[in-house]
Amino acid sequence: MQGGNFQDGIMPHGGKGNALGPPEPLSETCSSRRFIELIGNKWVLLILIALRHGPRRNGALKREIEGISQKVLTQVLRRLEANGLVQRRDLETSPPHVEYSLTELGRSLESVMHRLDDWFADHLLSFSAGLENDGSSGAKPVTRQG
Repeated sequence: MQGGNFQDGIMPHGGKGNALGPPEPLSETCSSRRFIELIGNKWVLLILIALRHGPRRNGALKREIEGISQKVLTQVLRRLEANGLVQRRDLETSPPHVEYSLTELGRSLESVMHRLDDWFADHLLSFSAGLENDGSSGAKPVTRQG
C-alpha cells in the first residue's frame, strides 16, 4: 500500500474527512492524534529506524531490535503496513520468505528520525541523568524552578 491512506480511523486533520486548515492535535477530534499514537509506540520507532537502512526480513529485524518478541514484531509490522508506512514483499521462495521496507510515506519520516538522532547525540547524557532522578528509584524528581 502506498501513499497517505491511513487506516485505524485516521482521517485528515479535523476527523471529519476534510483537510481544510492545519492539524489541531490538542483537539480530541483531530485525526493527527491517531498518527501520534501510532508513531509514539517505541517498537514502531525502532522498526522504522531499522528499516531506514534498507529492506529487512523478519528474522533480521528480530535480531536487530533487541528485546522485541516475535508476536509484537508481527503485530507492529502489520499495523505499519496497514497504515502505508511499510511495504511487505513476498520473495516467492520455498520456504516462504518476505521482506519489509519503508514506503514513500515511511521514508518521508526520515528527516524527523535524523533530527531525533541529532537530539539524542546532543542531549542523551542530560536526559539519562534526569531518568535517574525520575522517582523510579525512590529519589525525588528534579523539577525546574520558575
